[in-house]
Amino acid sequence: MGKWVVIAEYRSGDYDESEIFGAESTKDQALEALRGLTRTYLPRSGIIEQWRQVYRLADHESYVVMIKGKVSLWHCTLRVAELVVDSRDPAVAKAAQEEDAAAEAAAAPRDRIPPGYR
Repeated sequence: MGKWVVIAEYRSGDYDESEIFGAESTKDQALEALRGLTRTYLPRSGIIEQWRQVYRLADHESYVVMIKGKVSLWHCTLRVAELVVDSRDPAVAKAAQEEDAAAEAAAAPRDRIPPGYR
């Protein structure tokens, strides 16, 4: 059980910008926040919204939001992400490594002895 957030990524002038929402939440809470942000999120620039289109990506955990303002068309990507390293809290990295190791062990190929073979 990690710490999940929603990350908004967009381009502002010559710079790529990111905002993080919902620190310290579960994945389900982050997904719920993600769905809510697709309808309400506006960039820091204070765009005056005329209309909005939301595209869900194939992973169902990422969205592209397009907003038409008075003079421009703006878009951002909203997605969920798990915190896996935090230099202020080494337990975060240890827990993430243990989860990864367990997932790899479960997915690893196993030798199968054919029935009747000894």
